[in-house]
Amino acid sequence: MSNNRTIFGVILFGGTIGGSLNRDARLIRELVRRNYEVHIFWAKDRTRDMDLDHPNIFHHWLFHGGRYGSPLGDIKALRGINEVIGRLIDAIIPVKIRKQFLGKYPKTIERLIYAWVKLTCKGVEQDNVAVKRFARKLTKYRITHVLPILSLYCPWVIAAREYVQHHVSYLVTFQGYEVCADYARHLGLEKELYHCLYDVVEQSEYPAIAVSEDYKKRIHDEIGIPLNNITTIPPGIPKPHYVAHVNAIHSVQKLFTEFDKHIPLITYLGRCDAEKGIDLLLYAVAILKRKGVAVQLVLCGPTMYGGVYSQACKEISDRLRIPVFWSESVSDEIRTDLYVASSCIVYPSIQREPFGMVPVEAMSLGTPVIVPNMGGVADVIESDEFCGGIRFKSCDTNSLADALEKIICDHELHRKLSEDGPKVAEYYTVEKLADRVLQHLGLSE
Repeated sequence: MSNNRTIFGVILFGGTIGGSLNRDARLIRELVRRNYEVHIFWAKDRTRDMDLDHPNIFHHWLFHGGRYGSPLGDIKALRGINEVIGRLIDAIIPVKIRKQFLGKYPKTIERLIYAWVKLTCKGVEQDNVAVKRFARKLTKYRITHVLPILSLYCPWVIAAREYVQHHVSYLVTFQGYEVCADYARHLGLEKELYHCLYDVVEQSEYPAIAVSEDYKKRIHDEIGIPLNNITTIPPGIPKPHYVAHVNAIHSVQKLFTEFDKHIPLITYLGRCDAEKGIDLLLYAVAILKRKGVAVQLVLCGPTMYGGVYSQACKEISDRLRIPVFWSESVSDEIRTDLYVASSCIVYPSIQREPFGMVPVEAMSLGTPVIVPNMGGVADVIESDEFCGGIRFKSCDTNSLADALEKIICDHELHRKLSEDGPKVAEYYTVEKLADRVLQHLGLSE
């Protein structure tokens, strides 16, 4: 039976966006488990492999990417036609093929994001047709609380509320705003974007959410939002599905036929784009090789910006004679097997990451992790007196190589980190995420 006092609307950015989409999908499933009704408003496209089919989950469009991402997207009269064509493509062509297309033609997604950021900075009410359409949905389904996946979707709620008779609240969640800020900077609209983000926090009834303490400070420093207007609520991960080590090894051997179970496995899971520091990891493994420490490397993940960087990394691994197993994507089952089969999971990012979902997932299964000493990801390895990984000096190849050598060669350290990891991950469960969000909204059960 649905909870009829509170009805949630969630704005999701469909496609390859990484941890933020996983965070919100998990939150949605947990809210539904607690008998809340949830209406998803998809933007760009609809991701159909997120297990979001349920009698209490309803799907709508905020806008399809074709509305703004078409080369003719600036012509207002053609927006509706472009959107209809985009929705037909979404319904007919499988998401895997669409992702492959966007990987090969990154300018398509870039054009959309530029148009979307520009519209946000200039005012989403300029597309009043889409705003009123959103308002009609909010009114029809009596939606009381809107949770946009990205802070840049909050202006849509503000604009739509002008046409809604009942009260609609919204919660600002900061995750990935800095990516949009890069686009705004190229457009000469960075100040306008920050002003918009400052304004949406001011107009919300609730303090904004940041996914880590470091991210909270970054938001304050870059946008100027007072610290007391931001609350830290980290993402959540589902309860781990434990797999026997021998079964995980067997699964990895089936996927990568040249995998040798007697050689330690180092794994990276995430986007294969320049800011993720995969080349840094390759150089660190080369240092280990020169020291006589044999390892194997798995690199799994898609790209948002074309294959230039991943191809460069493949060329680097070839020149260094490093055995690397590559895959653009893996199933959730294989992902778990890789966590369990690996000696450690490495997150070598060279940017100030807001959070680190992959390290938390790995720790939940008892696999030690290595993270940089910068950004929100640096804090995820510790909780209370427990520690499930080690930090290396950001952008320092030798420091990363030393960290890898410690985890691989110091068996007592590896055992201790493996034991502590699940205890650290307990702080980041989906149930606790939902509890914290509901309490923040004054809806504690």
